Amino acid sequence: MPNITIREYRDWILSHTNGNYTFKESEDQISLLTPYATGVIDFVEIMDYTIIQMQIINKKDEDIKFFMHFELLDAQRAYDLFHEMEEQLLELKNRQVTKVLLSCSGGLTTSFFAQKANETAEYLKEDIHFDAIDFPRLYTVAFNNYDVVLLAPQIKYRTKEVRQILTEKTVASIPSKVFGTYDTAGLIQIVKLSKMAKQQKQKNEMLEMRKKEYRQKAHILSIAVVVGEEGFHIFYQLYENGSPIKNAKIIKQQLHIQDFFDVIKLANSECDKVDYVGICIPGVVQNGQVSVINIDSYQKHLKYKIENYMDLKAQVEKEFDIPCVVNNTTKMSALGYYASQTTYKSLTFYSNNPKTKGQGMASIIDGELVYGKGSIAGEIQLMTAYNRTYMKKSMDIDVSKPRQLEKMIAYMLSTNIVNVGPELICITSPLTPDIRRIRDKLNAVIPEEFLPDFIYVSAEEKVKYMLLGNAEMCMDEIEKDLKEMKV
Repeated sequence: MPNITIREYRDWILSHTNGNYTFKESEDQISLLTPYATGVIDFVEIMDYTIIQMQIINKKDEDIKFFMHFELLDAQRAYDLFHEMEEQLLELKNRQVTKVLLSCSGGLTTSFFAQKANETAEYLKEDIHFDAIDFPRLYTVAFNNYDVVLLAPQIKYRTKEVRQILTEKTVASIPSKVFGTYDTAGLIQIVKLSKMAKQQKQKNEMLEMRKKEYRQKAHILSIAVVVGEEGFHIFYQLYENGSPIKNAKIIKQQLHIQDFFDVIKLANSECDKVDYVGICIPGVVQNGQVSVINIDSYQKHLKYKIENYMDLKAQVEKEFDIPCVVNNTTKMSALGYYASQTTYKSLTFYSNNPKTKGQGMASIIDGELVYGKGSIAGEIQLMTAYNRTYMKKSMDIDVSKPRQLEKMIAYMLSTNIVNVGPELICITSPLTPDIRRIRDKLNAVIPEEFLPDFIYVSAEEKVKYMLLGNAEMCMDEIEKDLKEMKV
């Protein structure tokens, strides 16, 4: 039974302001108002459940910077989540300046232009700040909190490439007239127009599971955890008899076992009962227990909290009495892609994350996922660690630079091709979307007749395959249990 009511929680929230925002209250909602962002708390009654939904909407770009929901059961957890939302709301105050990165071949002319543009922005009282960098180092810093990237006329021809890589940024080229005359007011106008022109399109369609005659009727909940720019993104998809009926996403700065519990409780309210839960998360997963080998890298690059050695399977099954399978994200991406087609019997899925510098690989041979001892298969950061220790090769590779990263990817894939011989290789690598270049490097040492097919999978598409892979794994477990019962 809940140890707090909606009225008690609402009263506690309304008595808890710290003077940095004002409240706007309605029957089912409380809003936290600031000049730069709005925090919204919705109170929803679903059957016997009381669901609290929290989100923060940034006024600068209308993006959702924080989103979560939970069942109102425990007062202390409800208080803690409000404080987490409040902290994120107040932190946005420091992010209201539009950060613009100028780039040219050597960085000298854009450095002078950025200096003059900052003087004009200050004079016009525009919340815009300009920095500059030479193009060879662009990707080293562009992922870090820049909103807009503007290229000088001499490298305009690289605009398409930069847009393919920096998909979450506004990317444009500076007209020659503006650049040549150091027209700072014109540059500020380009920033404004470029941001208005960029349309953030989110594809919400989800993949259906394969339809087979022996498929059992079941509600399957698929949950995938991805490290994104705002924190941990928790995607979830509810399937009913193989068809997706609901999907959503939670954005949080900290990842806790209770976050998974909240998603499962909400899914239970959407159907009669969830029959199976599938979860995929970065790291090595063995018997449902998650360990992150490069956890220090996560903390160093992200400053987000993550629990190491989280025993997800056991805790979910104990809390809900629902069977659960837990796997690595890249392995489920491979399984999801495999389940979405009938052409290939063996494939490899490679992916990397520019935020964490992490890499992963998973292979399916003759329809079976390769796990290896302790599920270590695919943890290729251990291969780069070996090279740094003994071969001294990876020390020369800067994975923030696309051309150097291409060499590393080709090296990793070459070992996979000669050991596994996949028919297809799927690649998710935001910094290197042109997979023809990787293929050409491989073709220089591996004869054409032995090369697999290649396909690029965007980060957004990869999430869909993760969720599908989870669901397929759950259905396989259901069918396995039914076969054992018959025997």
